[in-house]
Amino acid sequence: MSSAHVFFSVTAWAVLLAASGLSLLASAEHLALKRSVLLGLWQRLPPLPVLERGVFRMLYLAFAMLSGAILAMLPSFAAWWSPEQQIKTTFALAAWLSLAALLAGHWMRGWRSGTATGWALLGALLMGLAYASSSLGSDAV
Repeated sequence: MSSAHVFFSVTAWAVLLAASGLSLLASAEHLALKRSVLLGLWQRLPPLPVLERGVFRMLYLAFAMLSGAILAMLPSFAAWWSPEQQIKTTFALAAWLSLAALLAGHWMRGWRSGTATGWALLGALLMGLAYASSSLGSDAV
């Protein structure tokens, strides 16, 4: 495993977790706006479009980092499907596909806070499962 792969993977997961948190905050602000309950914390947050723009910038960065992690592993493509790496590879590719679907939906259909939150959390969960499966797989071997 190359150091570039590790760097891109860890960075992608960190940015994706941050984007998921910001997306949850944007969804909560959206709900507060719908219910006209803008007291306390909600008054101190940036406007909803600013939050959403930040979420999608972070998601694009996470997608780029995850793509870099996958590209960094291309020279050892045969190892992707070894018994120790199958689960990790499957979860990582599923996370990449979920981010690709989210960004395509945002671009083509205008998906925003509610939909983005679900997809961002799914991508973060899949990335976490990829990491956990690689840790469990290395412990078992």
